[in-house]
Amino acid sequence: MLRSAAPYLAYAYMTFVGWTTRWRVLAGEHRAGLRRRGQRCLLAFWHQRQVFFTYTHRGAGAKVLVSRSRDGEIIARVMELSGIQTARGSSSRGFTAALKEMVRTVSEGLDIGITPDGPKGPAREVKDGAVFLAQKLGIPILPITNSLTNKLVFGRSWDKFQLPLPFGRGIVRYGAPIVVGPSDDVAAKAAEVKAALDAITEAADREVLLEPPLAEALLARSVAWCSTLVAPAAALAFAVKVCLSPRRKLLRSLPEEWAERTGRPGAGALRPLRGRPALWVHAASVGEVAAAQDLIAGIRALPGSPAVVVTCATAAGRERARTLAGVDAALLAPLDSLPTVRSFLRAVRPYGLLLLETELWPAMIELSFREGVRIGMANGRLSPRSFAAYRCFAGLTAPFLRRIERLAVQTEADAARFAALGAPAGRVRVCGNTKFDLVRLPAVLGQAREALARLGWQDCPILVAGSTHPVEEEAVVAAFREARRERPTLRLVLAPRHVERSRDAAAMLARAGVRFVLWSSMGLGASAAGGPSAGLEGCECLVVDAMGILSSWYALGTVCVVGGTLVPVGGHNLLEPASHGKAVVFGPHTFHTDDTARALEKSGGGVRVGGPDGLGPAVRGLLADPGHAAQAGARALETLRSLQGAIERTMAHLGPCLDASRL
Repeated sequence: MLRSAAPYLAYAYMTFVGWTTRWRVLAGEHRAGLRRRGQRCLLAFWHQRQVFFTYTHRGAGAKVLVSRSRDGEIIARVMELSGIQTARGSSSRGFTAALKEMVRTVSEGLDIGITPDGPKGPAREVKDGAVFLAQKLGIPILPITNSLTNKLVFGRSWDKFQLPLPFGRGIVRYGAPIVVGPSDDVAAKAAEVKAALDAITEAADREVLLEPPLAEALLARSVAWCSTLVAPAAALAFAVKVCLSPRRKLLRSLPEEWAERTGRPGAGALRPLRGRPALWVHAASVGEVAAAQDLIAGIRALPGSPAVVVTCATAAGRERARTLAGVDAALLAPLDSLPTVRSFLRAVRPYGLLLLETELWPAMIELSFREGVRIGMANGRLSPRSFAAYRCFAGLTAPFLRRIERLAVQTEADAARFAALGAPAGRVRVCGNTKFDLVRLPAVLGQAREALARLGWQDCPILVAGSTHPVEEEAVVAAFREARRERPTLRLVLAPRHVERSRDAAAMLARAGVRFVLWSSMGLGASAAGGPSAGLEGCECLVVDAMGILSSWYALGTVCVVGGTLVPVGGHNLLEPASHGKAVVFGPHTFHTDDTARALEKSGGGVRVGGPDGLGPAVRGLLADPGHAAQAGARALETLRSLQGAIERTMAHLGPCLDASRL
């Protein structure tokens, strides 16, 4: 009676323990990658830890080889109750019949589960039969293990059998697939499988002790649920705000973007990922994407050439990502809710998540962590203003920072701020800003020179104002007019931060009586001969209404002003003009780029003004003394070079999160 009830009691106990254990799967990409390629495998796990293979692989498409012993009868019945198919046999008993059954299993599209040291040892020694089976079937061996904090160890059993106990934490860890070729030495491969199983078992035993305690796990899940509840309201509020702003035209594309926002990218967008490990890179917008381009190139050069999927919070960022070499898919980021992020993770199946700068989204981080996705941060930064805001909720922020394995931050101040919010100090390293490494000839410099010729500006000094915002543009025009009293040939290039605002900037120029032309209306492509083209005579201002053009004009400009600094936006890339050897003029609001601003001021490569009223005198001063302006530009370039090398340092620190071969 007891023996017949044993499978049911064991199944009930196993289910109870499974429900009360907090599980995480690590390196699951190894199995997911095989399944994407339609390849079956032999799942190898030590006999000592076989109990929870049954629970964690219910409905996972595997058939397990179970011995013909009396204990094997009970184990087979428990697995069948769990929905896992079994085949009976072992290397010492019923192997021929089992081999035939395994051939049928593979043809049915199922994986095979086996304990290579079963049924009776020696413990943790791989028998040749397991390798022979994989060799005959032509499938790789995939090592797998588990580890739990709460368990009972039977020290007198031949394998020190482990019985899981409830209310603990658990890790399931996969190893890299081991291919067994037709001519490979079976004994050598058995030793390789043993080494792999021992390595991932030891790793899992270490990692399970680092799993967050129950209180922290519940807090993180609660915050993720709050984000889930808030996300729809926040999205609606943003849509209403855009409707009431000059940027309302952006909503026209909302229906086609909805699938990506809900974590359901089209199959066509993900086709380049097929059969390859994928790294998820998340950025806020255009600037963060641009700063990551060389980092992405470095990732693509890693062993295995992982596919790179970039998500952005804005459509402009997505479009910029699509132009980068090495990006296999560029998508809008899913809303930060558990259902949308879960849907995205199931569609992409990334092995790693790389957050750029300060993208701390609760649902994104929590679900990625629970799915075993390795999380890293590149170019991490926290401005004093952002730090003050996060510090108000430090208790809620800390669990998510502890889920990030490696943080590569820009400055010592950033490192101190992240540590104060709860990031483990040993995981944070100052690596610098990858934007500083992006010194190269602009791709459209030839078109900018053509525009210069068509406008007849070849011999004119040029004031370039980039990444400008409302109010700043009026200040720039006022400074331009002020400087023209002394330099009548001065010309203006105005590049609003958001391209869709170019028409508003143009309307402001028209009201101010400044003659202008839009970059998009110039029809560039044929070289200009002689003087200015017809209709462009006397044009005083060029409005840049396209992406990727500004850097070329910084290269051709005489005086360069960086926007987002005269109004409390926090500043944009101050070193982009410096990369072309130009002095940088900026305002007082540099809380997003404070270290860069101070470095430029200290070296004499930057000119900080107290506000919009100070812009005119600063521009006039640089125009009046070309020698001083050239020296300031040279110092700005030296400042940039002293800050470079961030990409190499970032790659070295984030290696375990980026390299698919290290899973």
